[in-house]
Parts: sequence; C-alpha cells; structure tokens
Amino acid sequence: MEELTIKNSKKVGAHYSAGIVDSKATVYVSGQLPINPITREKCEGGVYEQTLMALENIESVLKEKNGSRKDILRTTAYVSDMDYWEDVNKAYSDFFDEKKPARTIVCVPAIHFNLLVEIEAIAEI
Repeated sequence: MEELTIKNSKKVGAHYSAGIVDSKATVYVSGQLPINPITREKCEGGVYEQTLMALENIESVLKEKNGSRKDILRTTAYVSDMDYWEDVNKAYSDFFDEKKPARTIVCVPAIHFNLLVEIEAIAEI
C-alpha cells in the first residue's frame, strides 16, 4: 500500500491520506473539499465552482501516480442540499465530458468549513 500526497501541498491537520494505492494500482482518493491544496484557500464560488475544484483536486492526487480524470471509475459526492443536483451534474459533465464514471450523490446536513460539496473517488491506473 502506498500513500499519495499532492506535491507542495500544505499539511492537513486531520488523520487521513489524500489517496492510497493498492498493489493493483487501484487508487482510493479521500474526500476532496473545494480547497486549494497549495494555498489552503477555500473556493469562493457556488456549488458548480466548488464541484469543479473538488474534482480537480481528485485529479491532482491521481497525477501523483501518473493518472488523470480518465482513470476515475467511481465517485461519491456529498452535498449539503439536494437542490444543488443540477449544478453538480453540470460540473461533472463539464469535467468528464463524454466519460461517465459511476456516481452516487448523498445529501448531508453539513460539510466541513461550511462548504457545499466534498467528493471521494476510486480510480484504476
């Protein structure tokens, strides 16, 4: 098992890895918030912009193993309001283009730092 971190990212104070690679190159990416991993600044946009940033953060973790969005098999998106579904779906469509990974969207009462979305992923590189 190998732990992945984004190069030059600031250390997070919580007890988790950004991603884990098993011996078969399956990458399990921890929930990514819409926070810049280098500066730790929160995304100031709405749920569309926050969803794109969380997905881009997932791709940044995958790049540490020479992967990309094309390697993502499945995501789970946690949103603070199901009224965000259309904007989240639009961000997914713009990010993935024609690729459609398996996906679950779960409505939760709150997301850390009062953000609107958090997304985790599984990829095969």
